[in-house]
Amino acid sequence: MDPQTRRRLLIAFALIAGVLVAGAFSAQQYVTYRSESQTLASSVRWIDHQLKRIQAVERQPGRLDQALKGVEVKLSQQRLQVPATLDVEGFLDYFSAMAGRFDVEVKAGQSESSSSAFYDQATLRLKLAGDDENVRALLEKLRTGDRLMRYKVLQCADKECDIELSIFSVPDLEEEPLNVFDIQACAEFNSKVWLWPFKGRIQDRYEELKILCKERQRQGRAVQSTEELMEKLRLSQFIGEVIKHLATPETSQQAE
Repeated sequence: MDPQTRRRLLIAFALIAGVLVAGAFSAQQYVTYRSESQTLASSVRWIDHQLKRIQAVERQPGRLDQALKGVEVKLSQQRLQVPATLDVEGFLDYFSAMAGRFDVEVKAGQSESSSSAFYDQATLRLKLAGDDENVRALLEKLRTGDRLMRYKVLQCADKECDIELSIFSVPDLEEEPLNVFDIQACAEFNSKVWLWPFKGRIQDRYEELKILCKERQRQGRAVQSTEELMEKLRLSQFIGEVIKHLATPETSQQAE
């Protein structure tokens, strides 16, 4: 092979290799661009969603505070029925003091505790000493009281009644893990895209995100209040479902 032909072949191979390398870089940059573009787009949608939710509340001044106070009142009422903990000892002190107002003595008994997926339960076996009429009045007070409880009379004789009483508690819900966008959406973004025109598109989308993040930071208190409301609503709805479940006749019979 003469030197001129060899030179032409080398040039041709170099051109082909260059095209292949350029194509590989372009393909790699396109894949990176698509990934970064989707990440930024998701972050933009998430922050925009938060801001629109705040704007909807701001269009009705005081609505967020009113809703928060409303759910707090409801939670307080629900917590009278099912506290966050059983506190058997505290309940016995309360029950003994209430029985004393009816001239009924609460004698020593036993208690057993159990847990289900949604609530805890303590079953107490107690002996009540007093006139039958006073014992019945005490039990009626129990039935109509604030705290959700179930009881049944096991036996009564000689001014003493053995009763079995169940009380319930609903532990606070575990905090939901922070959404990945709450952690990453407004974090510093270092792009690995350097090839035009992909780099310019990524930069434009990132600038859009930075503007939204600045607005979200400015609205930080409203974001926090909205999230607090959502968390308390979630807890109230959960407790409401448990109370509804415990109040059904079938559950009542099981609890007793």
